Amino acid sequence: MANTIVLEYLTHEGLESLKAEFDYNKKHYLDNNKEWMVNYLAKNKFILESKIECDDFIKKLSMDTDYSKSDYENVKNIYSALKNLSPSAASDERLWAGLAHGQLWEFVKYRRKTELESKDNQAIQNSFFFMRGKRRSLYIHCLSRLWWTGYLTYDETRKDPYELTKLICENAYASTIMLLSSYNLVSRKDTVIGLLSGLSKIKEKGQVIKRIHFVTVCKYLNNMGAITILDTLDKDQIKNIVEKVLKKEFNIA
Repeated sequence: MANTIVLEYLTHEGLESLKAEFDYNKKHYLDNNKEWMVNYLAKNKFILESKIECDDFIKKLSMDTDYSKSDYENVKNIYSALKNLSPSAASDERLWAGLAHGQLWEFVKYRRKTELESKDNQAIQNSFFFMRGKRRSLYIHCLSRLWWTGYLTYDETRKDPYELTKLICENAYASTIMLLSSYNLVSRKDTVIGLLSGLSKIKEKGQVIKRIHFVTVCKYLNNMGAITILDTLDKDQIKNIVEKVLKKEFNIA
């Protein structure tokens, strides 16, 4: 295939070593270029080529200063290129940390600019590693969350399969995807599709969707999950529930 790349990943030893030596290497995470990091990883054989070959999405990544625009484009770029990646592989910290330390170093520096400039240890570590537990980190890490957002919101039954993706990305994306993950609503794709479809229907009625709408729906479904197994409901049933709740709570005709 033309214009393809092979993704790199950190070895287990490399990942553990980088975490253990973070304080010593911290200054290099603030470097403007990745020369030191690339040499360090190569010298210690901490980074290897994976068997994942895909379209070269790196050249297509948006670095627009308006994150509501770039996040949407980058979810599409990464998920379109890596649509065949299994959820298991996409849950592996070694892949995303490897990309953050190498092939996507410049992107991490762009997307986490404010956090890195703060020089806060936790902010820097969250930019490059999974530091908040495996499941939650999938939606915090600035690379893995793009793939997982695509995986959960891509709906091939729609004219625009990324229509629901845009709904999340234009509403304080980073905090909204974390909100969904904190209520464990991301454990099943149909639940997310149903939730977003309900919000989309309300938007079609002229309602401007804000964070409060997401919070209201998440709380309701979370409470509902205590007495009903959400996984037994299909996406259309969840969509109808979401519409009904929002109409009632926000007096929408």
